[in-house]
Amino acid sequence: MIESVKLMVPGPTQLPPEVIDEMAQPMIYHRGKEFVDITLNAIDLLKKLFNTKRCDVLLIPSSGRGAMEAALVNLFSHGDKLLSVSNGYFGEVFSKMAKAYGLDVASIEFNWEDVVDYSTIEESLKNDGNIKAILFTHCETSNAVENDLRAIGSLAKKYNKLLIVDAVSSFGCMPINVDEYGIDVAVTASQKGLMCPAGMSVAAISPKAWDAIENAKLPKYYFDFRNMRDYIQKGQTPVSTPVSIVRALNASLKLMNKEGFDRVFERHEKLAEYIREEAKKSGYVLYPDNQNVKRANSLSAFLLPPEIKAEILVSHIHSKYNTLFAKGLGDTASRILRIGHMGWFREEESIHALKVLKAAKNDFGF
Repeated sequence: MIESVKLMVPGPTQLPPEVIDEMAQPMIYHRGKEFVDITLNAIDLLKKLFNTKRCDVLLIPSSGRGAMEAALVNLFSHGDKLLSVSNGYFGEVFSKMAKAYGLDVASIEFNWEDVVDYSTIEESLKNDGNIKAILFTHCETSNAVENDLRAIGSLAKKYNKLLIVDAVSSFGCMPINVDEYGIDVAVTASQKGLMCPAGMSVAAISPKAWDAIENAKLPKYYFDFRNMRDYIQKGQTPVSTPVSIVRALNASLKLMNKEGFDRVFERHEKLAEYIREEAKKSGYVLYPDNQNVKRANSLSAFLLPPEIKAEILVSHIHSKYNTLFAKGLGDTASRILRIGHMGWFREEESIHALKVLKAAKNDFGF
């Protein structure tokens, strides 16, 4: 049997044996009681992981971008003004998505290597009363930076704005206190911290968001939150649900709950710090090269020397060490090496990642 590649990209992630076993079970009916019980249990655990008692949680058969798009079409009408805050590739994606639906987007785009300046955001909110909502990315996967949910939540509350958060690469790796921070819609996906295959997204939706949904005029059908809510209360989705992925999700959430969600976060933080500190000792330079940014627990990024191209290094590591890291995104594609350490990632994986980093550095002589 060919040894499976050690997958250390920022999603999809490696799967726990229990999740693989669950996916191998015989197919069951997506309207039957067995599946309903599985779905409702997964929803209960997701609410616990979101730290919410006030939000409805929906399962959406789609990628994470599907949930992002669903948030836009359900909460807004053509011409509504949104404030998009971006300091990386996926913040820019959210902004482009909103513009595609005819929404009036005011963008604040920070340099990918800088800290988000919340005073600049407040100035925009203070001076433009037409802004209805804020689009915000918690963990920016392109630069491995964690942005401050508490700070943006405080501003959204102060100026009475809806807050829509992309938590795709943070959920399950670091705390997301939806109720405490006043988040109105938080979206995530199955293939990262939730350590499942890609294909399922999740949305937590506040009562304030439901009020906006009632008045929103953008067209929607497949992504209609109201229809989804009616079905999820019965443990179903409106469409033919990807049964195996929901079973995998329930299995992974039970594993995380058994470990303890706080301990899951601590594990991610500890291993992230270990990898970054040891990589620095070996001569790697963290990206961004800025001591003021808060680095995410779910992945790390390293700035390569100018003569080393990330795609070539990634290919070499894959072929020689049977390990897959990721290159950068956008303008940083050739300059940045990214390592995912999210989901089913333990000490043995971190040790392996560091061995490969050191070996590859020696191979390329940098």
